[in-house]
Amino acid sequence: MEILIDSINDSLCAVALDKGHKLEAVEIDPELEQIRHGTIYMGRIDRIDATENAAYIDLGNNLQGFLNAKDARHLGKKSDKSLSQWLSNGDLVIVQAQDGAVMPRIGAYDDYEDKHVRLTMDITLHGRFTLYAPYRKENQISRRIADKQRRSHLEEMMAKEDMHGTILRAASTMLQNDMVVREYNLLRKIWSAILESLPTENAARPILAGPDAMMRMLANQAMNTIERIEICGEDYFDLTQTWCMQFAPDLVSKLVYSDIKETNTDADRLFEFRGVLTPIEDLYRPYCVLGNGSSIIIEETSALTAIDVNRGAADGSRFDINRFTAKEIMRQIRLRNLSGIIIIDFLKMKNDDERKKFTKLVKDLALSDPYTVQVHGLTKLGLMELTRARRTPPLADKLDLVINS
Repeated sequence: MEILIDSINDSLCAVALDKGHKLEAVEIDPELEQIRHGTIYMGRIDRIDATENAAYIDLGNNLQGFLNAKDARHLGKKSDKSLSQWLSNGDLVIVQAQDGAVMPRIGAYDDYEDKHVRLTMDITLHGRFTLYAPYRKENQISRRIADKQRRSHLEEMMAKEDMHGTILRAASTMLQNDMVVREYNLLRKIWSAILESLPTENAARPILAGPDAMMRMLANQAMNTIERIEICGEDYFDLTQTWCMQFAPDLVSKLVYSDIKETNTDADRLFEFRGVLTPIEDLYRPYCVLGNGSSIIIEETSALTAIDVNRGAADGSRFDINRFTAKEIMRQIRLRNLSGIIIIDFLKMKNDDERKKFTKLVKDLALSDPYTVQVHGLTKLGLMELTRARRTPPLADKLDLVINS
């Protein structure tokens, strides 16, 4: 796999290409991004809603978030008390954004609905292979590490090293113990530095930015073999090199400084030169024509995302066409960063045996997604139900800011 890092209209963008130079992942940070997932804030409580048992929190810069009681922590621990019993208007609290926010597309439902970014006081710091949750005592291992012996080995290692609040990602199964411990200690030091440098003024403000597009890309692709990372721009190269020296020393030798001048326009920069700018822009379209002649239509609504499969000129049985389109649909879901409820209208299959085989296929395909995807199966109407973890906004929302800025 190859990673390319450059900007589009001054917005940091990272893409992953497979061996056939096909687009496999896209991460973008719009220059006008409002809130980034994982950003830690010193927030001030604006008001507490006793009915919802939740708090509305000022994050500074005219931004506001929503803290539910289940995500609150009293002295670092969950509390059965209502928020109003231990929090008051004007109190300063350390919170973290659970999802991101960009300025909504013109005419989008978000223009008319007053939404607030979800916040949590259960802070997590993001590494490449691990997460560190300083307020948790228990450790956690990704469910994707299914091997019982390996899970037992990791549990013993964390207990021996007296590790607490560690969340091991699936990619950590590829590491030697000392690399896991090294990243854990690094994240602990970062948290200590945050506590030592907390602002003394009574002001709401960000404390630590969440992982940017480069960091998310390299962490999400940790399960894959990265052979080359080409970077355009001195600042981006220095940023990537610094992060890799801390969290991915094995990738430092893979960094390549692009010969393309960073002063060039987008039409003469890295993505256009490597032929990926058009495929990125194609993700802004609500449809996709597949190589076998079939097509898919993707419609995002406020409640869910609906995907329709059309046979078109494709040959073969409905099962074979569904199997072919399923691979591309799961790829499109990942590329477009679709999340929440996803309903897919595949072609109707002829019997339960085909439906069971197909459901297993979709579940296997979901394992390649860096975010948690739950496949709930087929309804009586033959619709495939999925849910995908919501972290950052859909790619279309970001592309709208980037392309039209």
